[in-house]
Amino acid sequence: MNKSKVYSKRFFLSIIMLHALYFGLMVMQLIHLNFENAIIINSASFVIFLVGLLIISPSLNKDSETFSIKFLLMTTVQMLLFMLGILVILYGGLADQKITGFHFTGLFIAGLILQSVLLIKLKNH
Repeated sequence: MNKSKVYSKRFFLSIIMLHALYFGLMVMQLIHLNFENAIIINSASFVIFLVGLLIISPSLNKDSETFSIKFLLMTTVQMLLFMLGILVILYGGLADQKITGFHFTGLFIAGLILQSVLLIKLKNH
């Protein structure tokens, strides 16, 4: 199996598990956040990482230069989408803007760490 398919499967399953864990913690009321806001940030974070997957996945089987360019493009697009999400949280009239923003940031950082670890492991093998 080529690197692109391996990464896509692993990352997709990992990101689903991350968001399921977050949703499970919210349902068990270990995370105190408005349910609608949690669904919004969970969905937005999931979409951000799916866009990143679509950008980086085809370049995993190519040379290092192509991979580097696609990685920079993916990171830039993900950061811009994240900042757009923060703007929507701040100016969209959501309740509990501060805590929602912190939760969105936490989900985003956890996803970035997961994404980076999987990419490094795959590129080193």
